[in-house]
Amino acid sequence: MVAKMGERRSWHDELAAFIRAGHFEFAAVTAFRGVHLVVGIGLDGVPSRPFAKYGDARRAQDAVLLVHRLAGVNREESMMN
Repeated sequence: MVAKMGERRSWHDELAAFIRAGHFEFAAVTAFRGVHLVVGIGLDGVPSRPFAKYGDARRAQDAVLLVHRLAGVNREESMMN
């Protein structure tokens, strides 16, 4: 459980730095080999490295909605590749 807490804190910190740097436009879910990844999409349209990984698409989608709420992004849709 300690490793998971550290892991969570790590991606939250990376996401916060990405947002503060002014590069963040919105978050999206993409799938790779059956794993649903939460990535940040920058102002240039390039996705960041994955911030979080989920086996369940609904949990990944919930994480995207949470990121949007925290970042103040008003976006109802998310990309799913």
